[in-house]
Amino acid sequence: MTEIGARIKRLRKSKKLTQEQLADMIRISYSTVSLYESGKRTPSVDVLEKLGIALNVDPSFFVTQIEDRGEEDPRITQMAKDMQNLPDEAINLIEKIVEVYRIKKDLKSTKEK
Repeated sequence: MTEIGARIKRLRKSKKLTQEQLADMIRISYSTVSLYESGKRTPSVDVLEKLGIALNVDPSFFVTQIEDRGEEDPRITQMAKDMQNLPDEAINLIEKIVEVYRIKKDLKSTKEK
């Protein structure tokens, strides 16, 4: 599985979507979603944009490294590895916590403008 495929699968599952449901949302076959998730096929830029919309993330999420101070933060990398073995409810909770901090950061930057 490629990193892009892993990210697609993780987000799809966090949204409680089947491959078929996600495929319907972006108008591709569910077998194509399976190929993306398994890393046997790489989505085009157009498909990444549609996936971003369907999964409510910036399309760049699928192809960029998580960076801190110009280089990958090993703590984040380890947390991502650890999360792969967590049940969906734990991953969903972590996503909600991260979203709260994103919103808080956005509100703070909006107030500063």
